[in-house]
Amino acid sequence: MALPYIQIRIDDYLKDTRFLTTEEHGAYLLLIFHYWQTERALDDTDGKLGKIVGVSRKKWKNLKINLEKYFSIENNVWTHSRIEFDLERVISKQKKASHAASEGVRKRENLRIQKQTLERLESERRANAEHSQSHTDANTDANADKDSLPQLSVGREEVFDLCGQLADGVEVNLMEKSKNPEKVKRPTISQGWLKQMALLIQKDGHEVDEVREIIEWAIHDEFWSSNIMSPAKLRKQFDQLVLKKPVGPVKPKPLAHAKTTDPKSGEEYCQKCGSSWPCLAESQKTASGF
Repeated sequence: MALPYIQIRIDDYLKDTRFLTTEEHGAYLLLIFHYWQTERALDDTDGKLGKIVGVSRKKWKNLKINLEKYFSIENNVWTHSRIEFDLERVISKQKKASHAASEGVRKRENLRIQKQTLERLESERRANAEHSQSHTDANTDANADKDSLPQLSVGREEVFDLCGQLADGVEVNLMEKSKNPEKVKRPTISQGWLKQMALLIQKDGHEVDEVREIIEWAIHDEFWSSNIMSPAKLRKQFDQLVLKKPVGPVKPKPLAHAKTTDPKSGEEYCQKCGSSWPCLAESQKTASGF
């Protein structure tokens, strides 16, 4: 989708282009307009550049002599530093607005799920009190079957937040490793998830802050991020995680330049730099053949 506007600073433009002819001015403006609309650098191909300007290949070679100095040419790509700066600023502003809208939808959905989950758990608590029955859960081990979440003193909201933190981390890791990250779905926070997380705190005796810190480290660790995919796995490996976790703050895993999709608008953009896909890094990678 073409951006709605481009800022041209008249004084700066005239100062930088005072030696261009009228024809060269027109060609230069057509190049930067195309750059802006496509949101990507220009291919260093005489045929393509001449087509953008609307002249023959021979004519373009004459114009090119004075115009190429306004671009950085590397790996068969023409990059314009001013356009790149403005593109990043405008696209970042659009992404922030879109992200804020998406986050609002996501938070409302999380609150809805949380409310439904807590209502279901409360209903089960009353049923357990009336009938004195224990309900087994497919995700619990044999020693945990007799301990149900409603009987524990752990705050339900804290348990739900920890499950949400783990679910978010699993989703991000799956998106990074998937060839189709837009199809990755966030894990469902089920009753089994809530029960195992509650048992980790209440029965196993771990503090909420300790669990939160271990989750944050595990989802960013190259090995454990592929193994800790649920509270049951977290609980089983918790002692090992405590021993393996290095001392000091967690260093976030650097994001790679990869395509992702805005869930609301469907717009594709780079998860690392936030630019429309393909971003500059991907365009240069494609142009260089790597």
